Amino acid sequence: MSIYPSIIRSPLTLLLSVALQLGTITGIEVNAADNIPGEISALITQIDKTASRHDLENLMNFYNPQFSHGDGLTYESIAQILKRLWEEYPDLEYQTKIRSWEQKGDIWILETVTKITGTRQLEAMMLNLQSEIVSRQEFQDQKLLRQEILSEETQITSGDSPPTVEVRLPKEARIGEAFDFDVIVKEPLGNDFLLGSAMKEKIDDSQHLNPVELDLEILQAGGLFKRIEAPDMPQDHWLSAIVIRGGGAVIVTHRVTIRP
Repeated sequence: MSIYPSIIRSPLTLLLSVALQLGTITGIEVNAADNIPGEISALITQIDKTASRHDLENLMNFYNPQFSHGDGLTYESIAQILKRLWEEYPDLEYQTKIRSWEQKGDIWILETVTKITGTRQLEAMMLNLQSEIVSRQEFQDQKLLRQEILSEETQITSGDSPPTVEVRLPKEARIGEAFDFDVIVKEPLGNDFLLGSAMKEKIDDSQHLNPVELDLEILQAGGLFKRIEAPDMPQDHWLSAIVIRGGGAVIVTHRVTIRP
C-alpha cells in the first residue's frame, strides 16, 4: 500500500508537476506464502475503500497526526496534495502488491509496490498517467506513522500516437558523481522531428505543488541524452523529461537517490 500522492504537470502547457504518488489502493495482491496477518489486510481494505470514495476527511483518520515522510511531507501537506490530486485526476485507480511485512513490537512495517493509472482532461487534450511506486510504511495502532519512497517511475502521455520511450537512468548515484539520463524514442522518426527538454529537481515538501516551466529544444537524435552531475548533498531528486513529436507527447519522471 502506498499512501503518497503525485501530481504531474501537463505536457503541452510546459508544466511538469511531478505527481508523487499515492494515496489509495483499489486492489491488493498478497502472496499467500507471506501469510499477512488479518488485521493488516483489514486495515488496508478500509483505507482502500475510503480513498476510492475520495473521502479525504475519513482517510486522514488513518494517518497519525505526527506522520512523517522521507520527503518532508506532513499530515497537513499530505491532505493538501491529495485534495489537489483528486481534483486533477478524478478517476485514478490503484493496485498494490505487498512485497514484504514484519512486526517490531507494536510497529508493523510493510514494503509495497503500487501501480497507479488515471486520466485528466486538459482543455481538448486527454492525459494518461501511469505510475509505479515502491514504498515502505510503518503503522502503529492502525495509523500510518511513517512513509518512505524507495523508487518511483511515472509516465504521462497525450495525443493519438505519443512517442514510445525507453528510459536509461540509475536508481541511485553518489554525491558529485556524473551519470547519464537517456530517453530514447523507440519508433523510427521518418519525416518527424522531436522537441524535448529535461530537468533535475530536488525532492522536498516545497516542490509538490509548484509548477515548473520548461524550455523546449529541437532534439538532434532519436531521443534526449543528458549528462547529469549529482549534487554534493545526499537527497533524492526527480529526473524528468518531455518529448514531443507530431502524434503526441510523453513526460517521464524517475526518482534517483543520491547517496553519500
